[in-house]
Amino acid sequence: MTRNRVVASLALLALTAAPAAAKEISSARICGASGCVEVDDERTMAALFRGGSPVDPPAKGAAWFRANLTVRAEGETVDVFRVSFVPSRGLMGSGNAEGGYMWTSLSDRTVRRLSAATDGLVALPAAELEGTGPVRARVDEVVLPPDDPAPSAGPPWGWIIGGLGAAALAGAFTLRRFRPLRGLLRMPRPR
Repeated sequence: MTRNRVVASLALLALTAAPAAAKEISSARICGASGCVEVDDERTMAALFRGGSPVDPPAKGAAWFRANLTVRAEGETVDVFRVSFVPSRGLMGSGNAEGGYMWTSLSDRTVRRLSAATDGLVALPAAELEGTGPVRARVDEVVLPPDDPAPSAGPPWGWIIGGLGAAALAGAFTLRRFRPLRGLLRMPRPR
């Protein structure tokens, strides 16, 4: 591929990706027990939105902060996300009791950035942190077998008889094929 084609391909890719970039975090607010702060730093907002790799939930609560993120597209509010940030454990959680919680680990850099944003706030009490402890299975639907199971087809006699017939045909074919060799195996009769 020539250099001009590579440049043209990259330019086309940038143009087609532009509408997807129209969705953005328009505001973020981090709250603790002592109040809330508005986040105006784009990197901090992105860190709150992005999270990290999925991990198991913390075994028990710890001091934490709540953040509300507003996502807008073309000037209209698309969604408001709520996340929990646990600086001492380097974790971020999202979700609710109905749909379940998802926890992610955060890099040290992200923890420092979010801790700087919450500087001066008193954290929320550990007892109020939701979604901790072992993961519990949730049953949405129980499916039972039918009351009257379909009748069994019985023993596979058709397959057994068919297999025996095929074996008999193969044996007959083999005997017929090697019949000329019989003459070679006969001992000559004395005269």
